[in-house]
Amino acid sequence: MPQNSTVNVLSQSNGEVAAQERVRTLERQLRALKEVIAAAGLLNDPEDMLRTLLRHLMEVSATDAGAVFLHDRNGVLTQVAAVNITSDLAALLSVTPQGLDNGSRHDVPWFVEDTASEWGWAREAESACRSAIRMPLTARGRPVGLLILSSGTQRFFCEEERELLVAMGAEVGILIENTSMFRSLHEAYDDLQTAYEVSVAISQSIDLERTLKHVVYSAKKALNASNCFLFLLDEKGNELVGVAASTDDPEFQSLKIGMRETVAGVWVVNEKQPLSIRDLSADPRACELLRTKYGQKSALFVPLVANDSAIGTMVFDDTQKERTFTEAEIRRAQAIANQAALAIQRARLYQSVKEKMQEVTVLYEVGRTLTSTLHPDTVLNEMLHILRESFGYVHCAILLLDGNPRELFVKASSGYAKDTDKVDRLRIKVGHEGITGWVAATGRPLYVPDVEKDPRYIPGMKGVRSEIALPLKIGDKMLGVLNVESTELGAFRERDVRILSSLAAQAAVAIENARLYAEIQEKADELDAACRDLEESRASILKANERLLEMDRLKSEFLATMSHELRTPLTAIIAYTELMRDNRVDEQQRNEFLEIVDEQGNRLIQLIDDLLDLSKLERGKMQLNLERVDLNEIVLSAVQTIRPTAEKKGLELTTTFCPSLPPAHMDAKRIRQVCWNLLCNAVKFTEKGGRIAVSTEDSVEELLVKISDTGIGIRPEDTGRIFDRFAQVDSSATRAHGGAGLGLDLVRRFVTLHSGRVWVESEYGTGSTFIFTLPKERESGSGGQAETDKCAADKCACAGRLGRERVP
Repeated sequence: MPQNSTVNVLSQSNGEVAAQERVRTLERQLRALKEVIAAAGLLNDPEDMLRTLLRHLMEVSATDAGAVFLHDRNGVLTQVAAVNITSDLAALLSVTPQGLDNGSRHDVPWFVEDTASEWGWAREAESACRSAIRMPLTARGRPVGLLILSSGTQRFFCEEERELLVAMGAEVGILIENTSMFRSLHEAYDDLQTAYEVSVAISQSIDLERTLKHVVYSAKKALNASNCFLFLLDEKGNELVGVAASTDDPEFQSLKIGMRETVAGVWVVNEKQPLSIRDLSADPRACELLRTKYGQKSALFVPLVANDSAIGTMVFDDTQKERTFTEAEIRRAQAIANQAALAIQRARLYQSVKEKMQEVTVLYEVGRTLTSTLHPDTVLNEMLHILRESFGYVHCAILLLDGNPRELFVKASSGYAKDTDKVDRLRIKVGHEGITGWVAATGRPLYVPDVEKDPRYIPGMKGVRSEIALPLKIGDKMLGVLNVESTELGAFRERDVRILSSLAAQAAVAIENARLYAEIQEKADELDAACRDLEESRASILKANERLLEMDRLKSEFLATMSHELRTPLTAIIAYTELMRDNRVDEQQRNEFLEIVDEQGNRLIQLIDDLLDLSKLERGKMQLNLERVDLNEIVLSAVQTIRPTAEKKGLELTTTFCPSLPPAHMDAKRIRQVCWNLLCNAVKFTEKGGRIAVSTEDSVEELLVKISDTGIGIRPEDTGRIFDRFAQVDSSATRAHGGAGLGLDLVRRFVTLHSGRVWVESEYGTGSTFIFTLPKERESGSGGQAETDKCAADKCACAGRLGRERVP
């Protein structure tokens, strides 16, 4: 073999050995780097993790500087970590170098071995960077950032090095993506944990004051804030009023912020959006009073939104340093505020219900006292005692006009203690003395928030600051005055005026009843004679009483049935709503639960609509909207509405319509309701696989609608009463089929109002056919139509007097 050939073979063999050794070295470095990546993934601080990776990447690639850029939400590259690299050099490496075709692409790796000769950089840049690597960072095929490595010396990158460095970039990109996902999950966990803790804290009480305290302390802890303040809109929506704070400051609840002020708290209420201010001292939207009083440096303002209405604002501050609240903290604060708003609404509702219950209790106790005796002194003294015990009024008195209508005297009083004798001897001239004299003269109520500012007030009892006086009247007849005093300024609210007005009316009735009672006693002899006449009517009264007892029994059964019918869908709605809150429920189950809730809600609406219709009929308020309508269209509409329910139950529903059916004057809505109720009964009482047939016919004088089913049928003894008011064939609590017993009663009433007839033909165990008729339109022109309308109106007016008459 020639000597030159031998040298070439040896040289090639040595080169391959060196390359293989280089590859093995790089593979060892890659394995070491993967171990570093796995360890770096355990670091809590993303910047520390990236700096650790940079140092090892620099060691593997024999470079001495590096930087990592990540894409923000808008796709802009932002430097997040750097080692031994200046901002100028990082910018220089990330821009498009002249002379390279692919320089403008961030998704292509760059390996530059000599920047001076290849890019033509200036001499000062050469000393900082003679070779460079720019590597895209990707995860699952999606770019997440950019890695830049540089060296102050010139070096060569072999093909194996390039491939391994590209693989390293992919590993780093996946780590960055996983770290971002971990942080998102951790933030979501923190949000859920915070929501749970706050929910538990504010659900411990439904008292408004305690709820507000729970809210601010729980919110402060959840956001690690220095303080938390809660402001609510006043009743008129003119001011934000301080209601609760995590700091012990008794003056906070006197703080008010006008809604016309240009401060952050007002802005978030108007815009219903959160607002974070890093430096309150340099922002004109800062509330100067809050900033100086509590030493606020930074603050986060979030609106309290309930039912899409802002009811106030929650303020988190930092008094130690200028703080930038993160998006996660803002989201967490808004979630807390939303829960707080719902809790406040719930507490307000509870307080309102509590006050209403107190009002009802007082009115009940007074009413019970009124019915227990006709003695005016007992009734009036007990009424005033109940007032003072229930509402804490200081002084209460009832003054009546004596024989001389120009003077008032105290008939009953409470709360005067040592001065009772003085009060009992008090006489007030009507129109000339005091607030009560003015009310007796004018017959109008008078509320004085500050008696010291009203010239009509005559000083009497010590400590009185506000007073309210109301006339006691029966019609236009003035009987006296109810007077109530308090030691607080502006002590009486709207509800006090409402309650006192009601009690004044009851007191007037009690006084008048006492007078009437005396007259009744004088006419006892006349009543004895009248009683003898009444004895003759005893038989008819007994019959009426039997009818009333029967109606009472039916109503009792109806109430029991209605209670069951309302409770069943409500229980289902509540149960499935609670299930939907369970995180373990998947989307398909949640949709199924929503369908059930919607179905049960519609069931409730139907029950309520039936009750409203029954109420209108009982009171004679039902009005028919008569118009010329195609009966086939009305029946078809009801059939199409019930068809999904029938098919879901496995029933066959067929229709046969008379094609030559003439239009008729009717209330389309009510006739559709008649068809709907009859179809609902057919679906309810027909087992799976059964059939329902609907047809219309044209007889000589009437239009007929027939609805037949193959259901369970009706026993002969029950067919005569199924159209009765409140009637249930099976009224037991364990009956197999639901229903309030209103449907067929409404069917009968609506058909009767249209001058029609309705009846049933049934064989028990085989099925039933319900038939109703409507009169044909008369051919006498406008006069006939006017007569038809008048007839329908007359029937509507007497609907409330309809009894249990059966329609053949």
